[in-house]
Amino acid sequence: MRFNDRVSMMHSAELREPFLDHRLFELALHQPPERKIRNGVHKWLLRQIAQDLLPQGVVKAPKRPLQTPQREWLRGPLREWASACIETALARTGDAWFDAGAVRREWQAYQDSECDNSFFVWQWVSVGVLFF
Repeated sequence: MRFNDRVSMMHSAELREPFLDHRLFELALHQPPERKIRNGVHKWLLRQIAQDLLPQGVVKAPKRPLQTPQREWLRGPLREWASACIETALARTGDAWFDAGAVRREWQAYQDSECDNSFFVWQWVSVGVLFF
């Protein structure tokens, strides 16, 4: 969620934060399957509720992916900062949490664009930020 608010507002896109309300989530979990998907239409119940409240173009709009620029940032302007955070995480946690050699190899592979999954990079950075 660190980027979602800013990025979604910049591009006039709604992200899933409204669905984080536990009451709405619990209600959705208690619905029978036929209210969730009907005739191949996903979010059927939500679309039924919304059809009288929103324009049809919104109700029937397909899902549009929105990418945050974290990959570019971690390879560009935040590269040195991320490296420092990762090294701090490795130094402060020792071998208890991470295999330092494996983390450094994966971080290098990420920087060299051999992989695009920034999930683990953010985990390592987040641990490092705890100790700054």
